[in-house]
Amino acid sequence: MEEEKGVILKENATKWKQLAKEAVDEGGSSDKNIEEFLKLDSASIKIESIPHDEFPPDPDLLEWLRVLMSNNLTQIVEKLSDSEYPVKVLLFDSTTTWAIDLAHQLGLKGAAFFTQSCSLSAIYYHMDPEKSKIPLDGSDVSLPSLPLLEKDDLPSFVYETCLSLLQDSLSQNINFEGADWLFFNTFDALEMEVIDWLRTRYTIKTIGPTVPSMYLDKRLKDDKEYGSSLFKPNSETSRCVGTSSNWMFLYSLWMEFNSGSTEFRSTTIGMPQWTDQPTNAKFISDVWQTGVRVKARENGVIITRKEIASSIREVMEEEKGVMLKENATNGKITKEAVDEGGSSDKNIEEFLSNL
Repeated sequence: MEEEKGVILKENATKWKQLAKEAVDEGGSSDKNIEEFLKLDSASIKIESIPHDEFPPDPDLLEWLRVLMSNNLTQIVEKLSDSEYPVKVLLFDSTTTWAIDLAHQLGLKGAAFFTQSCSLSAIYYHMDPEKSKIPLDGSDVSLPSLPLLEKDDLPSFVYETCLSLLQDSLSQNINFEGADWLFFNTFDALEMEVIDWLRTRYTIKTIGPTVPSMYLDKRLKDDKEYGSSLFKPNSETSRCVGTSSNWMFLYSLWMEFNSGSTEFRSTTIGMPQWTDQPTNAKFISDVWQTGVRVKARENGVIITRKEIASSIREVMEEEKGVMLKENATNGKITKEAVDEGGSSDKNIEEFLSNL
């Protein structure tokens, strides 16, 4: 029986690998989406691509990207220097800290964009021995502006031997000292205490949530999708609900897509495995209370089918599930942040006014 299952798994893996290859091949769905995107050209958006012939090497992908950008970005900046809209700011992911020096060498401002929460950035800050002396070796960890955390609430590589991931995460702290702007994909009301704490040390700007306008303020009528996608949701209302533990997905248990007035609402069952997932699950279950968390056992064994089924029933059938749904559907504070005059809207306007 196990051997038959192994054959099926291999066949499925081969099938999906072939479908993925077809998607990115010339004429494939993803290839077409990218080509369509590159054709965009309006008064507010100008697109410049960096061509390359070689396929990026797997183990040295980030170094390959650094060299490619360093060798080609200068030409693009010079090309646009005499245009109506010369380049003024290089916006980069917070993990690519080498972009700070590259921006300054080109006479540009460097803006780091943190896609994770402010809470995680604060944890990484305190994990850096050069910035903080708070011990992280106890069963409970108390950090300024954050709820009391257990060992299992911290990013997994704090206590594991994956030094490369730990170093990559801590390297983001370089942005606090070197970047001209610090952007976070969050909003003030969501993480008020930790944001206020970070602002006592650095000039940070919350500009989130960075989701399509259609799901929030609807100020941009054509902003409906997160990006290129292989699949399109049905126009009719679709529901993902149930109580069976046979589900292949557990992240979004309660979603609605309504044509006419599109809404997104979900309660969550978190089953964190590694990296920042334990911290995210902690906030979902205990701080924001929009879902529940299934914890692994002390010996590291993953949760059982029975425990998963129990969590599903807790969300879908029990009284706590009603409270979780109410919290998940309370999108007012999220919408206020990006509405005209909201905290994130003001931060973006302030940034633009200083260019």
